[in-house]
Amino acid sequence: GQGQVWWEHHQRGQEKYTRGHLIELLWSTDIEMSKVTLRNSPFWTVHPVYCRGFHAHDLTIINPISGKVAPNTDGIDPDSTSDVLIERVYIATGDDCIAIKSGWDEFGYEYGVPSQNITICDLTCTTPSSAGVCIGSEMSGGVSDVHVQRAHFVDCSTGLRLKTGRGRGGYIHDIRMEDVTMPRTQTA
Repeated sequence: GQGQVWWEHHQRGQEKYTRGHLIELLWSTDIEMSKVTLRNSPFWTVHPVYCRGFHAHDLTIINPISGKVAPNTDGIDPDSTSDVLIERVYIATGDDCIAIKSGWDEFGYEYGVPSQNITICDLTCTTPSSAGVCIGSEMSGGVSDVHVQRAHFVDCSTGLRLKTGRGRGGYIHDIRMEDVTMPRTQTA
């Protein structure tokens, strides 16, 4: 992903532009990603936005696990996306392994497209400075019907994080987690 040059510019305060996502999918349907290894993303690694029918399986995502070295290198960020299945995925990163979003502030309100019907299973992830699965903070369109099962969060700062900010709005409901292990994870 050639992220290192972008991380260095960020650390030196020399960013003139937003760092790019390694893979960004917009307004797409019936997407399947499988059997690929993604490394060293400049910013979020996989970012489906306004999509329906996103299936990621048998993937490996590897970014430096220090958020100071490689900031904002989330693994998979479904954003205003529905009918998502993420399974048999390994993620090691310095930010959230999976971050579910649904629009940012006024854009989220205006579009009003929630993230919903999301299943995450057989996930293994490591992120010493962030969450295995995070919902928010960009979620003005709302998030519902998320099911996490058979997840293994190893050396994570947090297992599941619900993150919001004052004035951002949105909603979160119908979140289920089952059969989750969290060895050496600081906060459930």
